Amino acid sequence: MSVYSKDCRDTESAAKYHLKGLEYEPRYDSQFAYVALFSPKKFILKYRDQITQHYYQIEKFAREAKGQLPISDKLGWSTMFYDIEPDTSKYIHEIVANDVKQRTMQALTPIERQLIPFKHDQRFGNTNQSSQKSRLRIGYLGSCVFKHDLYSLMLPIYEFTNKSEFEIYFFSTFNFNQDHKDVKEMTQFLKYYNVWNYSDFQTAKLINDLSIDILVSLKGQTEDHRFGVFALQPASININLIAYPQTMGATYFQYSIADVIVVPSDNSYLITEKLILMPKSYYTVHHKYGLRHVLRSDSLKVKRNSLNISENTFIYSALNQHYKLDEKLISTWMRILQRVPNSILLLLDGGSQDSRRAFYQLAQKHNIAFKRIKMLQRVSHEEHVDRLHLADLALDTIFYNGHTTNCDCLWAGLPVLTLRGVSWARRVTSSLYHGLDMLEEAENYLITENIKDYEDMAVQLAKGYKGSKQEQENLSENIRFRQGSLKLKQLKQMIIDRRDRDGLLFDTRNWVKSYELALKTAWFNYINEMDQEDINMNFIDDEGVISWFDDLLKK
Repeated sequence: MSVYSKDCRDTESAAKYHLKGLEYEPRYDSQFAYVALFSPKKFILKYRDQITQHYYQIEKFAREAKGQLPISDKLGWSTMFYDIEPDTSKYIHEIVANDVKQRTMQALTPIERQLIPFKHDQRFGNTNQSSQKSRLRIGYLGSCVFKHDLYSLMLPIYEFTNKSEFEIYFFSTFNFNQDHKDVKEMTQFLKYYNVWNYSDFQTAKLINDLSIDILVSLKGQTEDHRFGVFALQPASININLIAYPQTMGATYFQYSIADVIVVPSDNSYLITEKLILMPKSYYTVHHKYGLRHVLRSDSLKVKRNSLNISENTFIYSALNQHYKLDEKLISTWMRILQRVPNSILLLLDGGSQDSRRAFYQLAQKHNIAFKRIKMLQRVSHEEHVDRLHLADLALDTIFYNGHTTNCDCLWAGLPVLTLRGVSWARRVTSSLYHGLDMLEEAENYLITENIKDYEDMAVQLAKGYKGSKQEQENLSENIRFRQGSLKLKQLKQMIIDRRDRDGLLFDTRNWVKSYELALKTAWFNYINEMDQEDINMNFIDDEGVISWFDDLLKK
């Protein structure tokens, strides 16, 4: 029945029958990955606890089988949507990565097997090879085109990369040809290859034939990740960049781009690959270049009355995707609304009757009038960011922090309240505040460590001390008359003052300079056969690495 329900796209019934079967015969099969992945996407809340507990059963099965458990390649990704212990999530990522490698090797033909391992062109090292190449070749593998969030994030990185030192290639696992408008936009800065119908070996061979030095994953273990390509190691170095806030779980990934906030030293055991730790935040976005209209005067922006919201209403917003929500978090939001009577909650309309029904039922359970929950319709990204200034405080998701969504809020001058955890995905918002150079202030008021403090701080920032007349006059006029406490307004002022400042979170051009130095350092360590260790960009001898790299380019 579970398989039949899945085929009929009835995720709720598939979950019901599959989990019922597990009560009688605890086991693992690929059907569970479907249930685990699509239940949150369909906003099915009632099976979350059962699904969460079954991950620990899977870990038990896998350890008993010494990791040799045939497993869905989406199972690691699905752990991101549940409140699972970081060690368990790491282990599941490892068995997924190992299983993909085994299946990739088994699928090779005898002729293909003869070409493995691939030879790498070490033209910059102590080698007698002659080469026509004079730049380090960076390949990006992913499907992130067609106005995907990550496409918008990556485009300025492609643009700002120094083309005299780096040659950029994009290998698309989605079927967009050279005539697609997004591809045309990308190919101003890089060479584009469509590999959507290539096998993993064919893709890897193309990458190796093109002498790509560093291959970058833009997918992590998400759908269509093509880990089999990385397992064949067609480039000298494999790196995980931006898209996936979790370990790759793979011995064939050498580095992940991170920072000291998302992966502090005490938590580095949760990441199998070595870390390249960026100077500020590991995350970067295009807002400074593509969304400058947001910085214009508030008098030119959308007004509250356009949404039928009065000026004296305190507005919480929670505009992340619904698959990041669970009943515990939504109930917390309902309690916040109970404690702040003249408040409402803005949510993104998921377009699903299931999600609307679930919110309505939970609001009813907590005696919250449903009119206090306002569903915003989807609009263009530009319009969406522009309307965020209407809100007073954004509420973050817990087990999977907002990424681009929270950057949208900060660019609009909207403070984000978060609950910091152990895993990378639960520390992303803290990293964004680090990128804005306001981590200390955020840790006092916007970064909490448990659900009670999260709820209490959401209330305090709305209802706390309003400030003296003199304190109010120290605020800019467009903030002075907003709702909320003096402290909330001061935090808002701080974000607005820093969001467009050079060298901070939204300065992608400066971020790319650090990223380029990181790639050079990784290449320096590889060529000189140094032990692979974490690379902390705050302690790099940048003059030495740059001088060494410049000499290589002259060879």
